[in-house]
This record gives sequence, C-alpha cells and structure tokens, in this order.
Amino acid sequence: MKKIEKLPLAKLIKNLSNAERKTVVEEKRYFSLVNKLRRLREEKGFTQAYLAKKSNIPRTTIVRIESGERNATLNTLISIAHGLGKELDIRLV
Repeated sequence: MKKIEKLPLAKLIKNLSNAERKTVVEEKRYFSLVNKLRRLREEKGFTQAYLAKKSNIPRTTIVRIESGERNATLNTLISIAHGLGKELDIRLV
C-alpha cells in the first residue's frame, strides 16, 4: 500500500491562480465552520435529528451541511448555532 504524503495547504495552492487560491481559502473557512458545528453537536451528545428539532430546520438540511453536500445560508447557520445554545459571531476583517 502506497503511503499518502500530507502537504500543507500553502504548498498545495502555491501554483494556483489568485482566483483559484481565493476560492480554496474561502472553502477552507466555510468547512472549518461546518466542522466546528459538527464537533459542538457531538460534544453535546446531540443527534442530527435532535439538533434539527432544536434548530427548527429539517434533519436533511443538517445532514447535507455536515456532509458538504449543501452550503448553509446565514439564517440556517444562525438557527443551528441557537439550537446548540450558541450565538453566531460574524466579523468583517
């Protein structure tokens, strides 16, 4: 079995165009947020169904967001955060 080499993101994107690099960085930020929401859900012991009920959104929405199949709207992210007992803090930097 061939060993897969792990490369830092910076090394992977160095040969991309500026537009491609920007897309990769934006996707990384989004998926970091999604991963954090999933970790918080799991730490609280919530199932996707329970979080969906607390967030007042369909369970399939949670499934699709966590799997990367769907991008969440701002309202959906706020609802999920509230379902987790958190506030969504968005900053412009």
